[in-house]
Amino acid sequence: MHVTDWLTTHPIQPHSYDERADIWSLGITALELAQGLPPHANLSPMKIMMVVMRDDPPELEDDLDEGKVYSKLFKDFVSKCLAKDKADRPSAEQLLSHKFFKVGGVMVMVCDGRVCAGWVC
Repeated sequence: MHVTDWLTTHPIQPHSYDERADIWSLGITALELAQGLPPHANLSPMKIMMVVMRDDPPELEDDLDEGKVYSKLFKDFVSKCLAKDKADRPSAEQLLSHKFFKVGGVMVMVCDGRVCAGWVC
């Protein structure tokens, strides 16, 4: 994998970096955890940068053939993290109040000193 897999549009463009770039990376990481690969994993780093700048953000979609069905809350969480315009992306503080965390959509535990997370529909 390449670091460009997790890049948002604003570090690529000449704008200031802030926490909302990390929120984008969180959304991409959530997609990767759910699907096994980050979006555009089959593309070169340069192509990924062009796709991120040009196309709509990736979406978390159910894969019934693989038996992968994601909760509406998890899909909404990922969607908010991957808002194309950083002004539309929540801050870390706002994201912590998302229903995904409030309703028990995520289970976090410590295993052998590592934090492990699992998504529950």
